[in-house]
Amino acid sequence: MRRNVDNAPETVKKVAAAAEKSASDAAEERIKEYGETGEEASRTREFYASAVYVSQEDNRNDKGEAWLVSDNYDRMGSLVYYVATGEWFYQGSYCEEKLIKGGEDEAVANADLMFHG
Repeated sequence: MRRNVDNAPETVKKVAAAAEKSASDAAEERIKEYGETGEEASRTREFYASAVYVSQEDNRNDKGEAWLVSDNYDRMGSLVYYVATGEWFYQGSYCEEKLIKGGEDEAVANADLMFHG
């Protein structure tokens, strides 16, 4: 996984942890489904471990500092947190951001399903 969350707000750390668990669970589901063992299973775990991407932007969309939790392989959207407002948004590929009305709890729930559902 490509990330540095040491300086991230606690809410971002929670959402990132949920996304990591989703990726890990998806890896184990795939390994079980396809009967992978040894090196093959190890490669699957490595792939999913690197699938979560967390980044910080200084001024996203002129709204100030933001943090993104997303799929490193651009297969799905991102969860975006704006520090100034404390709001979470969902942004699908090539789509406008949409407010996550349930805040952190809903962002965590979305991250729980990021890699399977």
